Amino acid sequence: MPLAVGSTALLMVAGGTIDVGMMVKKHSELQGLADSAALASAKQLAISNVTHSQVVSVAKAFVLQNSDVAGKLQIKVKTDLETQVAVQVSEVWQPVFAHFFSDQVTPVVANAIAKIYGTGSVCVLGLDKKSAQTIRLNNKARLTAKSCNVVSNSGDSRSLVVGGSARMTAQNIYTAGGYIGAASSFAPTPVEDARQMDDPLAGRPAPKFAGCDYIDYAISKGKVTLTPGVYCSGLKISGKADVTFKSGTYIIKDGPLAVAGKGKITGQNVGFYLTGKGAKLSFSVGSSISLTAPDDGPLAGLLFYEDRAAPSGLLHRITSDNARLLLGTVYLPKGTLLVDANKPVADQSAYTAIVVRKLRLMAGPNLVLNSNYAATDIPAPPGLSEASVSLVK
Repeated sequence: MPLAVGSTALLMVAGGTIDVGMMVKKHSELQGLADSAALASAKQLAISNVTHSQVVSVAKAFVLQNSDVAGKLQIKVKTDLETQVAVQVSEVWQPVFAHFFSDQVTPVVANAIAKIYGTGSVCVLGLDKKSAQTIRLNNKARLTAKSCNVVSNSGDSRSLVVGGSARMTAQNIYTAGGYIGAASSFAPTPVEDARQMDDPLAGRPAPKFAGCDYIDYAISKGKVTLTPGVYCSGLKISGKADVTFKSGTYIIKDGPLAVAGKGKITGQNVGFYLTGKGAKLSFSVGSSISLTAPDDGPLAGLLFYEDRAAPSGLLHRITSDNARLLLGTVYLPKGTLLVDANKPVADQSAYTAIVVRKLRLMAGPNLVLNSNYAATDIPAPPGLSEASVSLVK
């Protein structure tokens, strides 16, 4: 009899050990479901006027679609509809032996909390809040921004449009309205009805200046070095001119910053302020552009800065096949930036951020927007962030 009792005890211990191992595995599975469901549903908080039932529905749908024992699970979801979502997933599991040792082994419960916060870098922000096609890609255009976000503020149902075989790739894609394009045109699928993002540079003061240092300045040949100053009636570079800009702030007033023909411009730590009638960018196909923004001063981090008093809709063109280095922020709050080229644009930059009223990519450019801020001393303007989510430990 003692031997039988001892054998039974050993069997219970062995069985209990197996049960505990299975319970640990079960908890790990449920924890994975709870974590992923919390993250998925917390992303919904970026949507304007999101409801409690919508958040709950996303969390529950994720768990049920990704579990082989969905019918045995209980799912509870809580959210403040502002910053976080809490998800609890539990299963009433029936152990064989472990309940002899403790009645706390079932149900198995996993809890997760995900929080939405602003740490995701924004590399494209379309500021227009009402128009269709605030961001548009045509034909074979590519917008590649794998480590940062693309945001369109327009509430129009055609806020984002990607046509033809064009493709938009980003860490996240947000639109305050809707989008048009095939599923294969976006990676990932855009989040619709997202919260509109304030202009992160709205409080940035314009550089001060007085008078004209140069009037209707044009260069068509030779190697020339330019100094910071006020260039009235614009600055025009053409032919085979090879122009180097010394570090500093360049005021382009009442005319374009134009590089045509096989003109070449190079500048480190330079910023261009576009103000007055016809102050726009025009970089033609054969031109070569290599520029980095200032690391300090009034235009720190800003490569191009359009006067907020400029008329809406001014068209800025970058069609150069050799504009590989555009390090800094392109800020055109009233204008439309058109990018078209046969070769990549901005791909050799540690980071490039684009904050414009509208963005157009035409026939075949690949606009590559990096966000490797640690690789450069040129600061990224504060505020270029959008909602991302993380588990709260």
